[in-house]
Amino acid sequence: MPASSQGYQFDTWVFYPETDELVCSETLHTQKLEPQVARLLELFITQEGTTLSQGLLNDELWPDTIVEANSLYQLLAKLRKVLKDTPRTPKYIKTIPKKGYVFIAEVRLKSVDTLPNTHNFELASPSLNSASFVRADTPKRKPLYLTLFTLFFIACFSAIAFFNQTPQPLTPPEYKVEDISYELGLEFDIAAHIEQDLIAYVSKFNQLVIANKLGNHLYEHTFNTRVAHPSWHPEKDLVAFWQYLEDKCVLKIISSNGKQLHESEAISCDRIEAPIWQSDDELTLVVHHWGNSDGFLYRLSTQQFVKIPVPLNKGEKLIKALKAWENQTYFLVKQVNYHTKLITLDGNIHLSWPYPIWLAAFDVKQQTVITNDESKYHNLIATHLNNQQYSVMRSTQGIFSTLSIDKHGDIFAAAESWQVNIKDNDDLPIFSSSSIDYLPVSNLLGETAFMSRRTGVCEVYLHANDKIRQLSFHQGHEYVGILNWSPDNSLLLSNRDNDIVLYDRNRTTKQFASNLPLTLQNAGWINNEQVWGSDGEHVYVYDLTGRIIQQIQLKNQFVGFHHQTQQWLLLKNQQLITTNNLDNFNNFKVLTTLSKQQANHFRDVRFQNQSMYWLSQWSKQDYIWQLDMQKPSSPTLKKSGSLIWHYDIKPDGSLLIAKMESVEGDIKKFAIAEQ
Repeated sequence: MPASSQGYQFDTWVFYPETDELVCSETLHTQKLEPQVARLLELFITQEGTTLSQGLLNDELWPDTIVEANSLYQLLAKLRKVLKDTPRTPKYIKTIPKKGYVFIAEVRLKSVDTLPNTHNFELASPSLNSASFVRADTPKRKPLYLTLFTLFFIACFSAIAFFNQTPQPLTPPEYKVEDISYELGLEFDIAAHIEQDLIAYVSKFNQLVIANKLGNHLYEHTFNTRVAHPSWHPEKDLVAFWQYLEDKCVLKIISSNGKQLHESEAISCDRIEAPIWQSDDELTLVVHHWGNSDGFLYRLSTQQFVKIPVPLNKGEKLIKALKAWENQTYFLVKQVNYHTKLITLDGNIHLSWPYPIWLAAFDVKQQTVITNDESKYHNLIATHLNNQQYSVMRSTQGIFSTLSIDKHGDIFAAAESWQVNIKDNDDLPIFSSSSIDYLPVSNLLGETAFMSRRTGVCEVYLHANDKIRQLSFHQGHEYVGILNWSPDNSLLLSNRDNDIVLYDRNRTTKQFASNLPLTLQNAGWINNEQVWGSDGEHVYVYDLTGRIIQQIQLKNQFVGFHHQTQQWLLLKNQQLITTNNLDNFNNFKVLTTLSKQQANHFRDVRFQNQSMYWLSQWSKQDYIWQLDMQKPSSPTLKKSGSLIWHYDIKPDGSLLIAKMESVEGDIKKFAIAEQ
């Protein structure tokens, strides 16, 4: 049950739409609904007694999307199964022939107040000691006044112990929303000075803006590459921020009037987090690479990066660092099961959440950590060190991407919105969608499979005959980043985290664990009966049941397989290498040597006729390259731009681009309302 939420009660059920949770009031069992199932239930209970047509439900659940007729029936079947409802004798959802469906149960609003998490404890009761006894023939009785005094003392002690161990309920502050930035475009990565009337944020990716807390600009500077994550010194008017340069990141420090005071040596990176000031000379840094993350203590005086040994278990990943209680540094860690924990360097766990946390800031006034919650809208929730929680703010536009809080408890937040559409050569969407569609892969039949987050989680879809069919129906936070057609175009291969998943044109047909020692990085087809997977140091070959046929130890930056030529493709030390046998190093042939720009973050390899294509990244710009494998002299640049997620090559050689677009973001201030 959410710590603080509004639910809808009907019969023995309570539904919380913010978290997609359904609670049985008889057993107190809580189950997490799939996002689309939860959305369907929300539509029914908010329009109790109203007949909802199939067309209306389709429009609400899949706006601007053509779906198969059975998509709604599948959702209805799932919802009825959860509610233990039947179409013939309905208790909740009644079918009105030729008209639609109506929710017939009585619905009541149910408000849940914030409840403190009290600690269970037992008072040690006086026990008889074998050494403390009296003779049976001369029993001694305590005077009545002594007995009453003893009982009174125990009662007082119990009360003191109870009130000392039970945390006082938190009083959530009330906030009023104020707009700080109004310009069209993207303003994000907000940082508020904890003491002074100063904020800093990034505009249009490569512009650093310094303003007062009313939003009036004091300084701005445009850089030739992207900048990110400003962070104020806790007392002085000094701001540290990052600049992306080629395949590295540079830490810079300027004053509030723009005077540059420091620039670090470039460090290899993919993404970075906001620096944490420890002193005038030291900052804590978190740097993300492709596949892993590291913490560093950086000293300005010596320009020294000292690696911090953050204690991580196998499969865990460092997310970010933050200053919190008693000015101590804490580390946010994603666990294998997608839970999140807040730890210190000694390994002690101070807080944990049963879902992914990616946004966190400390509120020194309320002594809480403010994070995203588990809802599909990623609303803000505050958590105290004693685990008490309260709701802070719901998202009204987009999602919150960065937070910063000053000493008054005023919250400065960047709220962003965007979509990712798959576009053709004329820059037009191939689907009428305002969603997040990516990872397109086409076949010679003109069909396109793709990944989408339109339901809130990663799902596989097929676009064929001008219709879109959903092939997967999953719950959870598993990531999907691989999608390939089989050589005969009968099956699709994908991943779901470290699992390999196979689909036909209707549904999932097989899912099995890759069993690789490290994280699955790439996978594909060898022929219609065999598939492969790689973790960067090993290559495993499987049959379609998931049985491992071959295991090869091979360290590489990238590995792929061209099933038409039956050749493996490797990238090692910027060299593209081909071979028809990974076990025989003598059979390796260097195809060409790439530049650093062409080889950095080498991914999304596609084969079309005698050409290969791939995507690289340089200074946070994305590049699509083509190489003639018969004349592999130098690659040709096909397209470049910002925020290209994925691409594909159509049978006619034209590009399909999945690119983040319609990116908007504004800075909001949630000021504590005067009491």
